[in-house]
Amino acid sequence: MTSPNSSQPHAPSLSVVMPAFNEEKNLLTAVTTTRETLNARAISHEIIIVDDGSRDGTRAIAEALAKEQAGIIYIPHDKNKGIGAAFWTGVQKASLDYVILVPCDNPWMQDDMNAFLPHMGSIDIIAGARKERTGYSPGLKFMSFVYNRILIGMLFQIPLSDVNWIQMYRRWIFVEGAITIDHPGIFFFAEVLVKARRKGYSMVEVPVTMRKRIHGRPTISRLPVIMNIFRDTIQFFFAIHFSK
Repeated sequence: MTSPNSSQPHAPSLSVVMPAFNEEKNLLTAVTTTRETLNARAISHEIIIVDDGSRDGTRAIAEALAKEQAGIIYIPHDKNKGIGAAFWTGVQKASLDYVILVPCDNPWMQDDMNAFLPHMGSIDIIAGARKERTGYSPGLKFMSFVYNRILIGMLFQIPLSDVNWIQMYRRWIFVEGAITIDHPGIFFFAEVLVKARRKGYSMVEVPVTMRKRIHGRPTISRLPVIMNIFRDTIQFFFAIHFSK
């Protein structure tokens, strides 16, 4: 299934949503690098920074960026709600053809754009597949393999090898396609893919580079977060298959 506007003559525009939770050391670089990448390819864009209840200087930096630069929007959460909730807030504010979540610790680079760009305008969901789990411990790599390659594939028949990384969506699927994000945590990535597959939207996987986080600790490395992802996966499976 594709959007009625899929044959548009102009290069598709992009709404970038950046969830930020205590990202004062990464936010400015992420915004600057992402904007430089998109400007270099003449991609019309907007950057939506969603401050997810930060307790450091993230808010001040985000407010300053939105005030000083056109095309940057700042939205605060009064408390930490999770990456899925932050992305959903950004999606509802987005106004351009495609929407993508760009993490503050992995700003959008030229090689990322090169991988995604050929599919923009023809594919509904473009999913990035990490060539290497940079910064992952052996144990975390194993759990990622089990989750992405075995559990999600077995339960939901998603034809992708990596369901838990950067994905670009045609904004139309959230507006007229009526796909909502109900999970506030990291499981939302898989949630959107499952709902989109059930509705018949097209999707493709492209290889991307995961860069090592310079400042702070990645959320996915925390055991409670990992356990929540597996819990949400099982609960969602039963909800869509057995709930009336």
